[in-house]
Amino acid sequence: MSNLPLVLYDNILRSAESVTASSEQASNPAVSAYDWLLHTSWIPDADGASTLTVDMGVGQTAVVNAIAIYRHTLATTGGTIAVEWSSDGVVWNDLLLPFTPSSNTVAFVTFAGKTERYFRITLTETPAAGLGLVALGEAMEIQNGFRTGYSAPLFSRNVVSRSSRSDSGLPIGRSVVDKGITGVFRIHDVTEEWAREKLLPFIEHVERYHFFLLWNEDMYPDEAAIIESSESRIAPFTYSKHGFISGGFKYAGWQ
Repeated sequence: MSNLPLVLYDNILRSAESVTASSEQASNPAVSAYDWLLHTSWIPDADGASTLTVDMGVGQTAVVNAIAIYRHTLATTGGTIAVEWSSDGVVWNDLLLPFTPSSNTVAFVTFAGKTERYFRITLTETPAAGLGLVALGEAMEIQNGFRTGYSAPLFSRNVVSRSSRSDSGLPIGRSVVDKGITGVFRIHDVTEEWAREKLLPFIEHVERYHFFLLWNEDMYPDEAAIIESSESRIAPFTYSKHGFISGGFKYAGWQ
């Protein structure tokens, strides 16, 4: 486990040669679980265990040490999610044993990494409610932790509510119409080498898609979020001192 921020954005389900679902509804296909769209879902067409089998292709492998999920009901149903690996697509080995999140919020789980061609996600749930998003891949550890002044997702509430009034103008209650989080994702004094190797591909992804964030796995493993840049243009990352780079962007997100 790590007390440094972890990001999961490089989803092997999107780069694989094929992803095969054992079960899916025609109107809620498996591809909806890894399209980075928040309004779609993969929903199996039967209760119980359903799988997504990932094949990276002949001669290709991927590194996997983390999985993150969003829009699920596993805590409510007592369902589980598990990850396996295989070198031949026939014999499967445990990578993450069946796991039930403590709540229906974003779950981000790490485990001992494996480099292989085949991986399989097993979702077991009755009734089958599916997944809004799932990412499987190698978590990126931010080289330096967030500094004093950072607001963790749990405390970055961005709740929009409205008051209802009677015909005579008296308040009769409030309704929450939007519930999310906002904040600033800012890194400090990472090395030039790390910025070139790790940061640039990440920023290219953020310019188009969401990503998963776990800000402190050691102390707060349940405080993950899915976030996106809320800026139309991400400002350049600049040298904070010789050989080191800093920068960041505002974000909106959900737990």
